[in-house]
Amino acid sequence: MKILHLDSGRGMRGGQWQALRLHRGLLERGHESLLLARGESPLLAAAQQAKLPCDILYPLQLPTASREFEIVHAHDARSHTLGALFVRRPLVVSRRVAFPVRDSAISRWKYGRPRLFLAVSRHVAEQLICAGVDAK
Repeated sequence: MKILHLDSGRGMRGGQWQALRLHRGLLERGHESLLLARGESPLLAAAQQAKLPCDILYPLQLPTASREFEIVHAHDARSHTLGALFVRRPLVVSRRVAFPVRDSAISRWKYGRPRLFLAVSRHVAEQLICAGVDAK
């Protein structure tokens, strides 16, 4: 399977560590995996240091860059937005925060785009369900 990971975080917090470990694990299991992250980010530097396939995340290049992948996995809210706007492949979003999803037309559109959400806890999943995301 060919997976494209997106992370636009500026720091190296829990979500970035999870993205890095998932990327490495998928590669070790024989999948093709590429991580796109913000230039100058600690995540990009860590992936480069580990010699993992990675590059700078350029939003306007996503429509073309994502074509060769089967799945695009967004690891943060901004990447979720970028994926919803620019990617025409199945989008998977990891949701790691428990605050409620905004009730607006834009949020409903954005949260309606992913094929699958991965919630880190039941409480996070409940917030997604309250926002109208399918419980599956």
